[in-house]
Amino acid sequence: MTELAGVREARRLGDYKRALELLRAPKGADAWGLRAALEAECGMLEKAERSRERLEKVLLADPGSGDGAARALDALGRHEAAYKLYLAAGSRGEQRAAELAAWLGIYARAEKLADGLPDGARAWTLRAAARAGRGRLGAALEAAEKAVALDPDDAQARVWRAELLRKLGRRAAASAELDRARALSRGFGESIGMFFNRMLLAAASGAAITMGDRERLGRLGVKGPILKAGEEKALEPATSRGIERALGAMKGNRSRTATRVVSGRL
Repeated sequence: MTELAGVREARRLGDYKRALELLRAPKGADAWGLRAALEAECGMLEKAERSRERLEKVLLADPGSGDGAARALDALGRHEAAYKLYLAAGSRGEQRAAELAAWLGIYARAEKLADGLPDGARAWTLRAAARAGRGRLGAALEAAEKAVALDPDDAQARVWRAELLRKLGRRAAASAELDRARALSRGFGESIGMFFNRMLLAAASGAAITMGDRERLGRLGVKGPILKAGEEKALEPATSRGIERALGAMKGNRSRTATRVVSGRL
């Protein structure tokens, strides 16, 4: 049995102490990634962070590992490093490079990369994200509408269209579009983007939200008054601002801390 196989077996059996002992001196990306995962599972978060940093260095020292290394860094939340490797991977990583460029706030590059993708809903959704990030809401809405026209069943494109309609003050149209997006993704649950937009539409109209919605906001890092069982209450302005910040973090804030509030793809 190889060293890593022994580590994985110890992990499977719940013997984390033995697994970490075997990884006392990790060698290679697989070993550092496994150690970071084990430390995180044991609640050793500072050590896990240091191991992730070491993994990043190991991966960046070997760009030849290509899009596989990029995916590993991406999964660790090392989006800037992953972005560079996706670019180096060429056409294999072009779509995710475009997504991460929008995430990182490199909006002009994101739109340029989107222009190199096949002419489909994904490319137009990325153009919507890039244009919105640069404050071009009207042009962004045109791109989102093109994405929806190309693929009416693309829930993500509809979420973008709903968000842009909301930002342009067209709340009724935004709410209807969000309902369509939620219906399309019913089997997968309500995404964070759908949820935040639904909450912001509720806040704009003064509609009450449930205790369950309030609890979900808290789990996503948006704090507000705690409701009693069965109680419903409209969102306060401060809570609405918190949702806007969290939604911004999810869609393009460069801060590593902010992206951890609501990690997820565009």
